[in-house]
Amino acid sequence: MKKIDDLKIRDILPSSLADEKLLATSDGIDRVLKRINNKIDKCYFYKNLENTYPEIVDEMFWEWHVDYYSEDLTLDKKIKLIRNSYVNHLRKGTPWAVENMLNDILDGYQLLEWFEYGGEPYHFKIMTEKEFGQIDSIKKINKIVNITKNARSHFEGLCHYKKIIGTQNYAYAKFVAESLEYTQDVRKFREINNKTNYGYSTMVSDNVEYKQERI
Repeated sequence: MKKIDDLKIRDILPSSLADEKLLATSDGIDRVLKRINNKIDKCYFYKNLENTYPEIVDEMFWEWHVDYYSEDLTLDKKIKLIRNSYVNHLRKGTPWAVENMLNDILDGYQLLEWFEYGGEPYHFKIMTEKEFGQIDSIKKINKIVNITKNARSHFEGLCHYKKIIGTQNYAYAKFVAESLEYTQDVRKFREINNKTNYGYSTMVSDNVEYKQERI
């Protein structure tokens, strides 16, 4: 079976029309049709965004209701936002959507919810390992966050953190307990029932330095 790209008009001409002039005419029509066929794929804009015209990509921001647009976005970033627009709208207002939108545009950011750092309910921070001199415009970050988060939640600030890997902490405990619950953040042991046990634990953790830029 022949594909349409391989089909030639002369192959389907009846013998009564297969003279030299008609064959030459059919070859000319084939060349025109081939040029048209080669452009058909460009009509599938969503499927072929990487190979379409930049002007079409900009128009698709409107068609796909992408929440954030800026002329300084690279073509790769624009395509990523268009492809992720549907799922971002499905999950809009969630921490996942805020973090995903930030990283689609800027890269290197993490959302930290209030209960993860002991903050006030419904507050959150954006964390990054980037130095403050390298951090993207705070106004841009603020805009992206506010168009993606839910109305109830409050953007508390932008924080820089630096990990120092390899610090070891050791803890030795004699306690009255039937079982042991260990919470790394607050370094507490909880006593349950009345039975004397002895425990020794070793913990490897990261030291993290924080500094915060409020919005």
